[in-house]
Amino acid sequence: MAARLTATAKILQHLFQRAFKGLPPDVAEPEGPFFDEQEQEWYDLLRTLRGTSYVPPIIVPPTFYQATLQSYTTTPADFEAKCGAGKTGNAVTRTSSAGSSSVSQQFANAQALAAAKAAALDAIVCPVVITYTGTYQTTPADYQAKCGQGTSGASVSRSATSTVDQATADAAAKADALNAIVCPVPFPNYSTTLTQQVPVDPSGEVTLTLGDPYPDGVFKFNASPGGDSTAKTMIVNINGSFGLLLDFPATYTNTATPWTFEAGGKRYTGSFVDGTTNANLYN
Repeated sequence: MAARLTATAKILQHLFQRAFKGLPPDVAEPEGPFFDEQEQEWYDLLRTLRGTSYVPPIIVPPTFYQATLQSYTTTPADFEAKCGAGKTGNAVTRTSSAGSSSVSQQFANAQALAAAKAAALDAIVCPVVITYTGTYQTTPADYQAKCGQGTSGASVSRSATSTVDQATADAAAKADALNAIVCPVPFPNYSTTLTQQVPVDPSGEVTLTLGDPYPDGVFKFNASPGGDSTAKTMIVNINGSFGLLLDFPATYTNTATPWTFEAGGKRYTGSFVDGTTNANLYN
């Protein structure tokens, strides 16, 4: 009888302790992390009073899945994404088994594949592109080689780039510069002396029709009456080459009388001078 009272007192003490800890009072089935050696003793005592012995539950740990070795090889799209559109390079392969999961083997393998892909993308080496720049300015010899002996014109400068080498850039710049040379349209050499007496229109404009071999050529100027009639000679160069030779009264040089020369759908302008002058392209 005393043994039963002692056992009952211990069980009550145990129940009070569990209540103080905020644990459920049921002692029929011990519960997980709150079960310890002291509780084992109390439960054994309880089972002894009931004529049975207590067998602790078997705790089965959760299953963890370890990833198997996964491999990833970069694609051309991966290379362009890192290095830029149109860039190409060697494929890179990386492997990894860094992955685990308590959910499934597939989930663990997915982690390892992601790690392998990240390592492969990081290992891509983008090519270093060197850009070479070449510059070329045409010479008088270049002009004559293209347009003919004795011709001349403005120098042309061009630049070009290449990713091959400096020689390629220089050659491209020279080719562009030579191609940009514009040769003058040659005018015929007139061997016929043109002498015309034409009436002066009310506006004072005089028009000389040049005739063959340039039937559409005309020379226009405004008449300047009176004054010095001493003859002067003017040579007009057009596009760097001889175009016209005119004898005119000296009066026109005193007033800087303007003139125009129209031929081949183009108009050139200038003023009367005693000597050589260059025609200015008007349109």
